[in-house]
Amino acid sequence: MNIIKSVYSDGVNYISEDCNLKSETIVSLGAVFNRNMFTHRSYLAAQGKQGDLISGYPGGVPALFCDKGDHALFVGRLDRLTLSDIEVVCSALFRSTDAAFAIFEDIRLTETADDLTYPHQRLHYQANWRLPIMPGGKYVSSKRARNLRWCRRKLEERLGATELTYRFGKCRPGEVAAIAAFNRAKVSSAGGKHALTDDKLKMHERICKEIGYISCLYAGDELIAGNIVCIAGKRAFGTLTGYDRRFEKYSPGLQVILAAVSELEGMGCEEINFLWGDSNWKSSFHSNREDLTTLVVRRGNAVLLSARYWLAVAPYIGHAVRAALKPHLKSILTKSGEAASLVWYRRSEPGRKNR
Repeated sequence: MNIIKSVYSDGVNYISEDCNLKSETIVSLGAVFNRNMFTHRSYLAAQGKQGDLISGYPGGVPALFCDKGDHALFVGRLDRLTLSDIEVVCSALFRSTDAAFAIFEDIRLTETADDLTYPHQRLHYQANWRLPIMPGGKYVSSKRARNLRWCRRKLEERLGATELTYRFGKCRPGEVAAIAAFNRAKVSSAGGKHALTDDKLKMHERICKEIGYISCLYAGDELIAGNIVCIAGKRAFGTLTGYDRRFEKYSPGLQVILAAVSELEGMGCEEINFLWGDSNWKSSFHSNREDLTTLVVRRGNAVLLSARYWLAVAPYIGHAVRAALKPHLKSILTKSGEAASLVWYRRSEPGRKNR
């Protein structure tokens, strides 16, 4: 395996400052990296990840890392890696760089990491929902499909003389921000805090300008629902969905998502990744829930004495702890709510004196 330093993206191409690297090698690297949104040149350029990437070849398959100085961060989230791949990659990294540890964030690792030679830490806290796309595929149940057609007719009746139109294509200016605003309003109404900050929204708009497509519904000239997907090779990534809550009972979000899948089928895409979050609508599609692993591989255990190691790993440990506690907290809160309701009911019984 070779380590190639200073491979970066300018948003159009992958460039290397290694004078000994042949141009056809860079082209072949780009062809592989552009199959995943997280390693796509447009995504890397939008995030400002330029000039600090390391790429290697485990078993002939490129791996892309961001050089963080004391450690290397694997960029290819959702990639499927074997323990053999990780062994080869880490051996080359530790031999050719000063990285004390490597973080493989959100990878699909079906094997246990027990047989890994290097000391490591394995964390679980989220999953990806992946929907295979195939010609003539059935992506929801017949009952769900009928229900969505009924919702479409009822929405048209609600709008009356206002024409309801559907569009699929490249994102137009302002559409990403409008859908983000819909999504924020929904999260805020449920008492949550939206993760899409203004800076992240600007980054998202830059990515969508290059590889983003929108499946959307318009009532006249007014956008009322939209689903944004980014396409990398034959893989699609659903990044954002939002709708006007005035029309919530007509399931406009599901309408545009299902329509997007049909469009992607026509474009030759082989899958769409709905990404993280166990929302009910994801399970309503014939999608597969795939547990993701974040693997921290150390050169040796001496790095455990470093504060910088724990600062780098702490966010992932925090996610894992919250994910582990969530079902227990939910159970406790549910039981607490049931107990409170029972107390209220008993105190409200006819002829019973309230205290």
